[in-house]
Amino acid sequence: MAGTLVAALLNLADLVSARWCSAIGCVGAAIANALVTTAPSPVEAVAWRFATGTALALVYPPGIEDRRRLVQRAARGRAWNPRRLADAGKALPYCSRRSSGGPGVR
Repeated sequence: MAGTLVAALLNLADLVSARWCSAIGCVGAAIANALVTTAPSPVEAVAWRFATGTALALVYPPGIEDRRRLVQRAARGRAWNPRRLADAGKALPYCSRRSSGGPGVR
């Protein structure tokens, strides 16, 4: 949330192109995430994890904008829906357990 707040206060979406914003965020998040593994203390690991989340705040807005454009172009019923995929992913173990004769969801 801190990264999103800073990006909004600095108005980065209007100052930097979405392509550059996403690229910088991806590289920054990858570096910070790699540095988590080399952190000598838990406090430093949490700080690098915070930096990872802050960098990813630059990736999400352009991704959401691309997703919005995709839904506008395609028919809404046929557009890829991450929520539906997540629901299907959660239901899959229960379905396979039920079909194998094991106890289902009660």
